Amino acid sequence: MGRFPNIAAAKAKTGAAKGKLYGMYAKEIYQVAKNGGTTPEGNPALKRLIEKAKKEQVPGDVIKRAIDKVNSGAIVTCNHFNAFDSFAMQLAYEASGQKDRNFYRIIREGNYTNFPGFYGMLMRNCNTFPLSSNKQTMRKFMKSVDAILTGGHFLLIYPEQSMWWNYRKPKPMKKGGFIMATKNNVPVLPCFITMEDSDVKDGDGFFVQEYTIHIGKPIYPDAKKKRSENVQAMMDENFACWKNIYEKTYGIKTKEEALEAAEKLEYPVLLRPSYVIGGQNMTIAFTEEDVCRYMDVILAQKIENPVLCDKYLMGTELEVDA
Repeated sequence: MGRFPNIAAAKAKTGAAKGKLYGMYAKEIYQVAKNGGTTPEGNPALKRLIEKAKKEQVPGDVIKRAIDKVNSGAIVTCNHFNAFDSFAMQLAYEASGQKDRNFYRIIREGNYTNFPGFYGMLMRNCNTFPLSSNKQTMRKFMKSVDAILTGGHFLLIYPEQSMWWNYRKPKPMKKGGFIMATKNNVPVLPCFITMEDSDVKDGDGFFVQEYTIHIGKPIYPDAKKKRSENVQAMMDENFACWKNIYEKTYGIKTKEEALEAAEKLEYPVLLRPSYVIGGQNMTIAFTEEDVCRYMDVILAQKIENPVLCDKYLMGTELEVDA
């Protein structure tokens, strides 16, 4: 009878060794699939690793779960400058061919209850998650968010939590969406929409805007970091991605580009370095000579950041304290 405890101990030891081996392969498979793609045919490194794992008798379900983890849900972030920009994101999602996943969007309570007409109907009936002022409803909201993210679906959120009409520059972000991502161990997919004037004017005489949706690289939580550290790190990386897209799209590097942008916008224009804080190094240019003089100063200082050129609206300036 004394041999049975020894057999049980040996089985436990073997089971522990297998568990460690399976965990090691699961982690490696996940990382290789994340870096090179989830299909072995298109990712030779993944194919070799799977073959090696099978020789080590790693179960197929362990391999499948590791790959499926890459195909998890995601928080999709986007800048918010128009009441209808979420529908532009919907079109981008549909073009991606994600047939087995759904695309949801978080909207504010007022858009769900008060948005009029056809678009109001879409807000209330097409995969929207309305925020609520009711605490009990928000508890259900968070449980539903967890369910769709762990179920492999996408959730669009506006981390700026504000909408400024046709405002082009990234605004400071709030942590909510990044907390959702780290809690559910899913990536954040940073998207940023840029715009430019078309050749068509609307009824008010303004040029209709043409949009370009830029999709950045997914930002994954780091298993080695605490949740609070991941939230901050992912938010910082998301903002850096947006800032890079913004500067590449709107930034000016040469005097010729500045003159071309000013002519297109029509004088007067506001010129400023992309890094500007509190009005430093800004100027209002009324003529080509003003633009050339400003760019000569900037270029002489060898500032690496691009210059931004915006239309300057003449009028009365009002300052409001709240």
